[in-house]
Amino acid sequence: MPECCELLIAEHRRTEELVDRLEAMLKKAVSPQAAFGEAGEGNVPSWLSIRKLYGLLAQDLQRHFALEEQALFSVLNQYRTMMLMEVEHDDLLALQADFAAHLSGVTEHVPNNEAVLTSFAAFRERLYAHMVEEERGIFPLAEAKLEPEEKLKVLRLYNELLERWQSDTLSLNRPAPGFQVSGSELFAPVDRPMAYQTLYEREHTSIQHIRLQAGQKQSPHWAGQHQCIIVLSGQVVFETATESHTLVSGDRVNADSRLVFSLAAIKDTQLLVFKVWPHPHYAKT
Repeated sequence: MPECCELLIAEHRRTEELVDRLEAMLKKAVSPQAAFGEAGEGNVPSWLSIRKLYGLLAQDLQRHFALEEQALFSVLNQYRTMMLMEVEHDDLLALQADFAAHLSGVTEHVPNNEAVLTSFAAFRERLYAHMVEEERGIFPLAEAKLEPEEKLKVLRLYNELLERWQSDTLSLNRPAPGFQVSGSELFAPVDRPMAYQTLYEREHTSIQHIRLQAGQKQSPHWAGQHQCIIVLSGQVVFETATESHTLVSGDRVNADSRLVFSLAAIKDTQLLVFKVWPHPHYAKT
């Protein structure tokens, strides 16, 4: 059974075939020597036939980008963010839209329209560079990083999405980027023995705010995640089974995921703890 990356590479080859055919038709239609007319008249393609071929290409790319993002990228994101590749998809769709706008304004009676060829060349160049980047970087990364069961998951998602495509057009369906503003207790008085507040948690990363009253000590616990602990204010002892270090405001500790440690507050202490999963296997859903 072919793997998802092999199927996506095969789609790249089909896309290149459509792009090359479209480019050849455009060059014939835009050529100053071309006599504009219906396809077959003087071997000059009609703009109607060009628009039909472009429609196939546009549909192909929309499906392909959706398959990449919702099947492969959705799983690969846990190893490396695919945000830049999604941005490249957006850039390509913008270039495609620019070409489509030029194409829609061309008629059989407007010859020598070099603008449509120029816009297509910009789109083609960026698209080919993007496919090379995926085949030399993203797909090998997937082959190297994804476990066998993860590759099967990607393939299952790919096939499910492809089946959906038969009855309904796929779209990228990304949520609109946004933001949230909220308060925190970073500088509030330490009025409880221990208080924990998760400030951020997403994609196997979290930021936690911890407040410890003077004299309070955590029970020794396994880190579980790689952690960076920053003391915002106060004084606290960082203890392991073999060592202890007194930390003050501005000090930072980087702790490995397998470390067992505790924090004992000498003074009222506020800390920020940044956590990342040491390996995606611990965060599978």
